[in-house]
Amino acid sequence: MEPITNKEVLEKIEELVDDVKQLDQYRRFQKVKDKMQQNQELMTLISSYKKCQQQLVKASYCKQRDEVEKQEEQLRLLEEKMYEIPLYVEYISLQEELDLLFQQIKNYFDDYFMKKLNEI
Repeated sequence: MEPITNKEVLEKIEELVDDVKQLDQYRRFQKVKDKMQQNQELMTLISSYKKCQQQLVKASYCKQRDEVEKQEEQLRLLEEKMYEIPLYVEYISLQEELDLLFQQIKNYFDDYFMKKLNEI
């Protein structure tokens, strides 16, 4: 049996990625993501959420308890507003489905390589 080269491994990985991109879940995710990026209200909420997360981290690092509580409450309110938008809910749901799929693929490879390493 000939050893597999890095190039061949990378080619196989690319094939796997291409296969994933052909899945209905991935295509739906991409469509929803594109629609979401065109929704100015939602993008403003997401931007505000990210800024608030940064401020929370900064306040936590500086041990500013009142500011931490304020930022946590602001995050909660922003998250509630985002979840009121059906497009965002669909995006999160599809993202979770894909995350699960990617985790299953990763677990498969982890198990496969662990078995191979134990054979040596």
